[in-house]
Amino acid sequence: MNGITPSPDFRTTIPSASLTPSVIPPSKTPVLRLTPTETLEPDKFFSLYVYRLGVGYQVVDFTLKPPLNMRFLDVVTSAPNAVSSPSTQGPGNAMFLAFSNFLDKIAYWSGLPGQLWISDPAYLTPKSIFVDSKQQYVVEHFPNPSGEIALSWTPDDQNLLVSVKADPNRNLIYHFQTDIIDEWPYQCDGIAPSPRSGRFAIWCSSKKSGQHQYAVLEWGGEIWYSNTAPSNEVVRSVDGLATISGWSSDGEQVAYFEPDDPTGYLTITSTQGLGLKTLPGGAYWLSEKQPLFLPPESPIQWSQNGAKLLVYGNGSESSPCPLWENIYEENNVSYHVPCWQVIDTATGKTIWTLSNSANELISSNTPSDIQSWSFYQASISPDGMFLALASKNAGLDQLSIVDLTTSKVLWAFDVSVGAMRWGKIP
Repeated sequence: MNGITPSPDFRTTIPSASLTPSVIPPSKTPVLRLTPTETLEPDKFFSLYVYRLGVGYQVVDFTLKPPLNMRFLDVVTSAPNAVSSPSTQGPGNAMFLAFSNFLDKIAYWSGLPGQLWISDPAYLTPKSIFVDSKQQYVVEHFPNPSGEIALSWTPDDQNLLVSVKADPNRNLIYHFQTDIIDEWPYQCDGIAPSPRSGRFAIWCSSKKSGQHQYAVLEWGGEIWYSNTAPSNEVVRSVDGLATISGWSSDGEQVAYFEPDDPTGYLTITSTQGLGLKTLPGGAYWLSEKQPLFLPPESPIQWSQNGAKLLVYGNGSESSPCPLWENIYEENNVSYHVPCWQVIDTATGKTIWTLSNSANELISSNTPSDIQSWSFYQASISPDGMFLALASKNAGLDQLSIVDLTTSKVLWAFDVSVGAMRWGKIP
């Protein structure tokens, strides 16, 4: 693979691939058990990994077949004032954290000086990737960062992008196959078929003079460079592809909102040229209260089996989103706003929307009605059977697990969520 040659002193802080992690993960002891747990069979279980900024990093494990078994594990507790100790460099202290799409990995940035780590979500095999010994990547608002650094995975989870808000020329890319970290003066803003593989690829435009105009990220990890613009571009977004598109786990299909399409359809397309348009007007930026409803980090997510698609967008006439009421406005005015919904990828039909579970989500433990709640984050289980929903209302926070077959809420807990993703049970 052709790489970008960093400055001579750039790799001096990068550990070798054989480095033994300096962090010894703490023992995992259940602190809350909701039902008696039987012998855990990995093929029947998945975990929900929950990152809580300034609080810690926790795991919820439960079976995907009755009876429902859960255990709540405190994996890493936060110690923001002890950032110099190796024992505090776990994801519980992360200033920035990103879950992989399908391969059960997390990336996180923590400590002073800043350190980039990669681990399995259960935090059993953490690995230090980069140490900012020269403090070139300073977090101005430590320990409460405001987005100075963004971590994002390529759709195939083979590369990790580190984007610097203040200076794109200091962006980094980590390649998993070669265990190398490079400078990355590119912005990944387009999806188009690759003339080399014929598959969808990500096209990244150059932000630095003297470089090729485009870096092309193939599915599977290969990167090559081109001075020719892509032909038959599927979609382009200057604000980042992750906010408008999602890839299936095999790389064969892409679901996206076209930024310039005023009809706001969600399009599902494949490398074979097959296309399906659904959710008319679903693009979240068409909402009448769009400035108040910024998109979540992953507004389009495929179930790993490819059967279902989780989408944050405006509802359809047949499956509308609940109205939303700003509790800080007078006169109790209600607005049409985006919500989470699940779509059958074969038919394009909406099989679940937030309205389906409104009565279940608002129980005696959650005052008022669903109109005053903001459901700001969601994650679909690998088999598409369950949905995790994070919500808040006037200082109250809740994490709920919804059975998509019945729309029943199986579990709810008062907890704030910074990021979350499903994965294999540890």
